[in-house]
Amino acid sequence: MRINLFFLNKLFTMLSPLPPGEGARQGGRGNAVVIKIVKWLFTHLPSPPPLSQRERGVYKIIPDGNARRQKSSDSRRISLFFCPILILFLSSCASPPTRINYYDFGSPISSTDNKLSCTLPPIYLSDITVPSTLESEAMHYRLLYADDLQTRVYASSRWSMAPAELLAQRIKSQLIPGGVTFIDSGINIPNTISNTVPNARQTSLQLRLQLDDFGQYFSDPNRSYAQLKVNATLLQGRTLIAQTTLEQRANADAPDAIAGVRAMRVASDRMIAELGDWVCGVQGTDDRGQGTAL
Repeated sequence: MRINLFFLNKLFTMLSPLPPGEGARQGGRGNAVVIKIVKWLFTHLPSPPPLSQRERGVYKIIPDGNARRQKSSDSRRISLFFCPILILFLSSCASPPTRINYYDFGSPISSTDNKLSCTLPPIYLSDITVPSTLESEAMHYRLLYADDLQTRVYASSRWSMAPAELLAQRIKSQLIPGGVTFIDSGINIPNTISNTVPNARQTSLQLRLQLDDFGQYFSDPNRSYAQLKVNATLLQGRTLIAQTTLEQRANADAPDAIAGVRAMRVASDRMIAELGDWVCGVQGTDDRGQGTAL
């Protein structure tokens, strides 16, 4: 009986992690109920009678020198077989399927808050590159106080799209009202732009972004912040104009996923405003013909 109870404690300890977030707390409560039920069953069910010498499978010596083992107790075999099945059944009953919540950045801020201080030529925004860990819609976080080398994901919260797509959508929705014209490629210039901007193909800029960090960090169980890090490269034709690294963070108001989403929106808007100022500054100091040819 002691072995069974020890096994149950170990099993449900592994099945009941408690990372930050509402989903984990629900799962922990469900498994705690299962543990109480199974412990009660093992404590109150009558124990089987002691096994006889025959049931223990003692060898009986036969006159010809051969040995024959007797069968073990059928009831003991049945109990050992059905015990794991009972545990799994009760676990599935006590832990209902987790509902997945999907988040994005909501509505963009008003155009007057993000009005650029310069007039830019058309910009082609390349596909944002990301490491393999940011290719999915998973929401990542780290527990700096426990193990800062391990990245974790929320069980019941997801981004509505991959972080690169979410950030590209936010950049366009913020900068277009501020006066930036984005084109679909560096070659296919819309007719409206070709008619109004002389030499649009030669003067258009190409903006390449590499997203290196897009996660929530917990300094302790009750405090966290969202952090965003982007490497930006600006080109004109085949000429490299400038490169920079933009990094922003914003504190979360609660230790959970939704607070991390709100903090990431603030950090992203700050980064986009900084990106617009950087491009304007580069254009203001750049001489035509200067730069590094690729």
